[in-house]
Amino acid sequence: MLLKHKGEVCLPRPYSSFEFRTLDPEGVIFYGDTNTKDDWFMLGLRDGQLETQLHNFWARLTVGFGPQLNDGRWHQVELKMYGDSLQLRVDGKELLCLRQVSGSLADNSQPSMRIALGGLLLPTSSLRFPLVPALDGCIRRDIWLGHQAPLSTSAPSNLGNCDVDLQPGLFFPPGTHAEFSLQAFILLFYLVCDGFLTAMFTLTMWVMLQTVSDHTPKYQDRLATPGLMICPKTQNLDVIVNISDTESWDQHVQKLNKFLEPYNDSIQAQKNDVCRPGRYYEQPDNGVLNYPKRACQFNRTQLGNCSGIGDPTHYGYSTGQPCVFIKMNRVINFYAGANQSMNVTCVGKRDEDAENLGHFVMFPANGNIDLMYFPYYGKKFHVNYTQPLVAVKFLNVTPNVEVNVECRINAANIATDDERDKFAGRVAFKLRINKT
Repeated sequence: MLLKHKGEVCLPRPYSSFEFRTLDPEGVIFYGDTNTKDDWFMLGLRDGQLETQLHNFWARLTVGFGPQLNDGRWHQVELKMYGDSLQLRVDGKELLCLRQVSGSLADNSQPSMRIALGGLLLPTSSLRFPLVPALDGCIRRDIWLGHQAPLSTSAPSNLGNCDVDLQPGLFFPPGTHAEFSLQAFILLFYLVCDGFLTAMFTLTMWVMLQTVSDHTPKYQDRLATPGLMICPKTQNLDVIVNISDTESWDQHVQKLNKFLEPYNDSIQAQKNDVCRPGRYYEQPDNGVLNYPKRACQFNRTQLGNCSGIGDPTHYGYSTGQPCVFIKMNRVINFYAGANQSMNVTCVGKRDEDAENLGHFVMFPANGNIDLMYFPYYGKKFHVNYTQPLVAVKFLNVTPNVEVNVECRINAANIATDDERDKFAGRVAFKLRINKT
């Protein structure tokens, strides 16, 4: 609580003690006088240390002493008069003893003494060394000249002891309090900090996205050379057919049925254009967004004996003459072939593979891929795009032997000899036909 002027008391005994605590570095703890001109005493704090000022007939002095007491802890202060001497103890230790500073307070003729807590009963300028009198602190267990001092009715007061529930660091009147939580402050700090970082990240991402097209990748260096892939695609790129075991090849048939469904002639006629062969099908924007782009038809019937249409052999898998489909991966705005014709060829990787591979036929003829299916404009622009295929039907693979096959695209602007990328312009797979 804030200690203020508290009133006057008639005090005949020369012993006083109390406990106080504060964080305030300067102010009056208590003031006492018999008259403001010739006999007064002040005990206070200056820079956190005790300071006493005395003014009477016997002595006029100012003394600062002791450790800093504005640490928020409770400190016990005792003042005793021994004849003409004053002794002051703090927390049980004697810190000050002044001799020949007063007449005996034990004399019954001693006049009444006034005491003020946390303030003065004379102007601040009358102090020997003026200070700010108001002290923000708490006082308890106070005994003035040997007993609890009754307040004079001539001076109104709201004197009260500190709340017993108050903890160090809380200095407010009883009935009110405020708490400062370091954990709450840390939480608030991290909330503000994380909020700022989130806002900065969001702003950075937003600015970056303004530079990125919704339809075309900004950077696609790694896709400069398209790769090839087979269908049916298996985990290890191996096509194994057990002629007598329907389940061994039916899974391949189901994958091919689903894969070739978009290539049905009826769907192609409905969604895509009949294009002029031998030239690129360019659809520039010319300053106005040309969306969606049209795609050229690639009809399923172009796959001949590998189309699966009305085919009782199930793409040749039931007879040991399977069809494997080769497709080239899509690269946005890539002009495959550099305006020259291109085709896919397949061979056995080693001499023994070439012998065991036997004969095969390709659809379309010679494994040709027409320029009209390029360029590809991206998934969002080229909505109904169906990439061109090459089907390879193997006619007489040596049974019960694993054959290593490699297919590659022959195009002017597609490199197929990069040893660091085994799928650049080519694909290798294993083929095995098992017969009992």
